[in-house]
Amino acid sequence: AVVSTQSTGEAREAVGEVRVLVHRPPLTCPPEHSSPGPTTTISEKVKVIHVYRDPKDVVCSLFLFMQKDRRKVKLGFEGDFSDCVDWFLKGGLVNGCYWEFNKEYLENEDGHKILHLTYEELTLEKPAAIRKINLFLGYDELSEEDIVSVDKATSLDPTKLKPDQHGKPGRAKEMLTQEQRSRFNERSRVEFEGFEGIPQSYTDEN
Repeated sequence: AVVSTQSTGEAREAVGEVRVLVHRPPLTCPPEHSSPGPTTTISEKVKVIHVYRDPKDVVCSLFLFMQKDRRKVKLGFEGDFSDCVDWFLKGGLVNGCYWEFNKEYLENEDGHKILHLTYEELTLEKPAAIRKINLFLGYDELSEEDIVSVDKATSLDPTKLKPDQHGKPGRAKEMLTQEQRSRFNERSRVEFEGFEGIPQSYTDEN
């Protein structure tokens, strides 16, 4: 399975004969091992889990992540949080514009096997998200004990997290001004128009 996310982290994990890759590039640039040859298409055997997050929270998380100078240099950014908002809205990410990146997965023009999940589902409705992923991957139904076990195994220890690493949705309400949130909401309304399943919180003030 390929888990696609526009986050800044990357990891690989082998589970039995199943290889799991956290993958950041666009859909047209899949990991090389996912295809039998040097092509730009994903093998029919590959299942993709596309995870996307409210862009308002993404920019906040990104800015906090970039507080170390070396990260700013790597991402090509200089400035304060207000500058970061403008930079983000102009498409300033390593793998391109947030909206273009995610629309490619949502459009899925080549008909790949893709499960779309929001970050909010994975954090606020985790048991249901676990069941969705399990069903998508074709495994046997999980028991309640299995769900609890998976939840525990994939949760971070809150006692080991820094204050800016809680990972919960909603940080935008603390860091963005109303005017900035409105800019993001309007952009998302335009960019995501016609797509099903986009949370209302991505496009409206709540």
